[in-house]
Amino acid sequence: NSSPTPIRLLGRSWLISSDLETIKVNQPTSGVVGQFPVLSPQGIFEYSSGCEISGSGCALSGKLYYEVMEEGDKGDDEVDYKNAKVEEIEVGAVELKAEGFIDIEALGREI
Repeated sequence: NSSPTPIRLLGRSWLISSDLETIKVNQPTSGVVGQFPVLSPQGIFEYSSGCEISGSGCALSGKLYYEVMEEGDKGDDEVDYKNAKVEEIEVGAVELKAEGFIDIEALGREI
């Protein structure tokens, strides 16, 4: 989190494609692997997730959805999606390595 205020990750949407198929993961409100982590300024959250995809030339693109936290909010309450100020950050197309792993932090993407 490169912003001066805390944020809470709410979900993600990924488009994972190869020369043979495309997989859509659209989970903007289900957390990140079931968690809704709060990142303080300069905070980091890491997770692992995966899918199987056939073919070659695999690439990933998508969005991370987050909520800017209000002053004093610790993020221990449930997410109020009706009133939450949900924002998103684009993760541009990235070619996946042969073994299929991707490190978003290494992409230099910042929230």
